[in-house]
Amino acid sequence: MSLVETIRQWDEGVVAADKKDWPAAFQIFCEIQEPNSKIYFNIGCLCLITGDLNATEKAFDNSICKDEHLAVAFFQRGITFYKKQKYKEALRDFQKTFHELRGNQLIDYKLLGLWYKLYACEKHKLFDLVELPMGELFRPNKHHVAQLEKKDYLGKAKVQSAPPRPKTPEIRRALEGEPHRVCYEFFSETANELSLLPGNIVFVLQKGADNWATVIFNGKKGLVPYNYLEPVELTLSSKKGQETNQSEDLPKPLKDEPPERPAVLDTSMLNAKDIEESSAKGNCKYEQALGCIAVNHIIYPQTWLCALYC
Repeated sequence: MSLVETIRQWDEGVVAADKKDWPAAFQIFCEIQEPNSKIYFNIGCLCLITGDLNATEKAFDNSICKDEHLAVAFFQRGITFYKKQKYKEALRDFQKTFHELRGNQLIDYKLLGLWYKLYACEKHKLFDLVELPMGELFRPNKHHVAQLEKKDYLGKAKVQSAPPRPKTPEIRRALEGEPHRVCYEFFSETANELSLLPGNIVFVLQKGADNWATVIFNGKKGLVPYNYLEPVELTLSSKKGQETNQSEDLPKPLKDEPPERPAVLDTSMLNAKDIEESSAKGNCKYEQALGCIAVNHIIYPQTWLCALYC
């Protein structure tokens, strides 16, 4: 039997004795497989209460065998011999008790779990037999009892999560946008546009009336045709989904032909600096006449004409 289980049963026996349930307390103490001197002492005290003097004598014998210097055990066995009218044996145990005091006036067993003080005194007249109070037993250490339910002898690792990293403004804006999947390949023609491939996931921040959308992709913000996108719902992969073939997560194949590129750009999404930079690169030729700007796209086989009205 482990020490933990011994302390547990020891405490249960003391609790039963506090309720004056002597048979239950006796049964619990007797079920302890390897009793120590204190538990044998408790068994002897319970037998003394019930009047079984032979069992009492045997229990105190076992207690003394476990601890030959337990003076209170000699004292209790002496009381047992006295009640059995074995006066010589009783006198011998009382003398042994006095010897184990080792010159001290008393022994306080409080630190050992027994609320009792054994005194040495000398009287020259007859007096009533002094006995240990009924139900007073050795108790297990309170600290050990308190640790029975709290102590984890195997140990458990404690996982402490790191504090969340602060999100940058761009990441926060992306999380606020609506997720969309790119359906067609798109090449940027101005500094305000983003080049995307089919299967890319972007976050739409704003959709203009001219069918151009402001999106976030890989931390970059730009314009893409909204008709090149399709809404998608992002959820955590379930366990079942993780066990399926990875081919199910591949982007959808390209459709036959992409839709037409939006004809009119939202001027609020462009600025003069971007127009000048794009013009300097030769990607587009800008012509300004009569308060309007005409943009002629000439780098693709198919030509679009876009008019931006100021």
